[in-house]
Amino acid sequence: MQQVDKIKYWNDVLNSFVNTSYKKIENLVSFLLKSTLSTAIFGSLRAYYPFLLFGAVVSWNLLLATFLVIFAVYCMNNLTDKEEDEVNSPEKASFVNNNEKTLTFAVGSSYIIAIILGFLDSFYTVLILLVPLFAGVIYSIKVSSKLPRLKDIFAVKNIIIALSWAVATTFIPAIHTPNVSWAFIIPILYFFFVKSFVNSVVCDIRDIEGDTANGIRTIPVGIGKEKTKKILSALTFSIMPVISILLFYGLSLGYFITMAFSMVNSYWHINYVSNTKEISKYMSLLVHGEWIFVLALCCIITLV
Repeated sequence: MQQVDKIKYWNDVLNSFVNTSYKKIENLVSFLLKSTLSTAIFGSLRAYYPFLLFGAVVSWNLLLATFLVIFAVYCMNNLTDKEEDEVNSPEKASFVNNNEKTLTFAVGSSYIIAIILGFLDSFYTVLILLVPLFAGVIYSIKVSSKLPRLKDIFAVKNIIIALSWAVATTFIPAIHTPNVSWAFIIPILYFFFVKSFVNSVVCDIRDIEGDTANGIRTIPVGIGKEKTKKILSALTFSIMPVISILLFYGLSLGYFITMAFSMVNSYWHINYVSNTKEISKYMSLLVHGEWIFVLALCCIITLV
């Protein structure tokens, strides 16, 4: 009987530990999502990846600057998108409302530190780091009553988002790579443009309900899920012939495989959000967190 009681006791202790740990992990993940820290962390991993593709020496200062830029831009977007988030993500909207002053300070201080880090590298780096800020301002903020936000213009906002992140992600390592050819740069630029464009539209599919309620005509709102899925799928598979050019300009087969893996991953994201009625609130972890798996695959390929 004592043995049974001991087993029951330790079983209760283990269950309590597992439940408490799960709750703490869930709270941590929720905080990272609401504060956009997760997006900034995953964005830094994305910024690390092209350094490998170009064969450039990784600059940790620039990765930190990238982290701060992404955090600032997405925080600014959260501050300006509170109305949509009331429908799309009530938890995030509540977090932003309760921490508005702190987030506003974080936006300004993060970008200032990022620009200082950029200046320590080069003037060209500063210009590249300013691209997402400029895009974020015209994307999120209505600068004039006569002009709409880019966010409110059909398809334009997705193009601006994709172009700004593709430029920043591609050219920061490119300017640190001696004698790199434009024939090598352009396919990588296209790769990151398509990836960023697809990711932004995938998030729009998730946010159809809130965007429709607020009169925001995104691509999925305008043409529907099915047509959006076809367009995104075609764009995703257009990556393959473009990045194949890189093999002729010195990209290793191993890194080419990682880019192809990322392409397939985007296709999976497209199908997931298009065919799932109730999309998990953790979907952004799947979309932005793919770079963990891409870099892990890079490590495996390097070891092999």
